Amino acid sequence: MARPAELTYASSGAGSSQHLNGVVLQQMAGIQLTHVPYRSGGPAIVDLLGGHVMSMFATIPSVAPHIRGGRLRPIAIASARRSTALPAVPAVAETLKGYDMTTWYSLHAPPKTPREIVTKLSAAVNAALNDPETRRRLTDDGAIVQPMTPEEFSAFFRKEYDRMGVIVRASGVKPDQ
Repeated sequence: MARPAELTYASSGAGSSQHLNGVVLQQMAGIQLTHVPYRSGGPAIVDLLGGHVMSMFATIPSVAPHIRGGRLRPIAIASARRSTALPAVPAVAETLKGYDMTTWYSLHAPPKTPREIVTKLSAAVNAALNDPETRRRLTDDGAIVQPMTPEEFSAFFRKEYDRMGVIVRASGVKPDQ
């Protein structure tokens, strides 16, 4: 492209996972993109649909109706492997080895929550995630369901915190004032 800075991508704000997806893609692919931050994901999707920005890293559930309706075309999956919800869409990692910007969700409690409460919460969440109907609905929407014990999640969280810290520092993102 003659003017690479014209390749725009929307996000729900500076420092958001969508923004950092673009930062990592630029670093790994050696390309230049122009980040267009929004105050939240909704307005970013609206402007993507309206053609005001060229692309956006979005969760599958947030854009699935627009994909099904033919208003958006998925280009690539940001996790390390293809999504079961969109199996024909390649993962970025198929081209850029090591690219994995999987979005994940977790449940947290205050630090002094008694261990028995944490254990009960974890068991309830894992039971829900292991329920066949719940699992089917989540995976149909593009989720990769990974029940974990509190200890497994703590180890995962520390690893992700360290990994994302490197990315955030490299991005130059500053906290909002």
